[in-house]
Amino acid sequence: MSEAVGSLYELAAGIEPLTPGALPRASTIAAASVRPVAEPAIAWSVVLPDRVEGLKADATFSSAPIFAHTHDGSMSQLREDGGILVHMVGKKGDELRNVAPEMKPPVDAVAIAEAQKAAPPQRLVKFVATAGDLTAVAHWGGWLALRDRTGALKAARQFEQDITALAVAGENLIVGDADGRVTALKLQP
Repeated sequence: MSEAVGSLYELAAGIEPLTPGALPRASTIAAASVRPVAEPAIAWSVVLPDRVEGLKADATFSSAPIFAHTHDGSMSQLREDGGILVHMVGKKGDELRNVAPEMKPPVDAVAIAEAQKAAPPQRLVKFVATAGDLTAVAHWGGWLALRDRTGALKAARQFEQDITALAVAGENLIVGDADGRVTALKLQP
């Protein structure tokens, strides 16, 4: 305790400076050398009642309905513009729980290992979905990266919540996250 009191006295009296080294006399600001990556455009977004646990969409047709299963056991059928066509709870939702495991994003260990090689060291890959020439890589913490066949980063977006499900619907990538938001991102600019 006496050491702490002594240090506090030295600090207050200015006996020892807070910055023992010399401060810089001049500094410069340099422009960024790396061009920031583009964010994929949002086609639409809708909020569901609970955490999205699974998505099912037709990868070839953007006009086909999109099904979203949430943690509370409900099932929602979404239109291609993000509107909710049907929201099923209760007995109908219970019947659809048998379909829910099929809606979870598939875990492809080989694809995840390949995506992890291209990922920055501070990012951990969670899901991978392929859409034509692009590969969507969802990382823990809500970061989504779109990479081409060579592994080059084409677009990226940081979501506010963790990504819990991915699906491809035509020209859109459907992303479900932990707060119940379903977002459609345009794969082509």
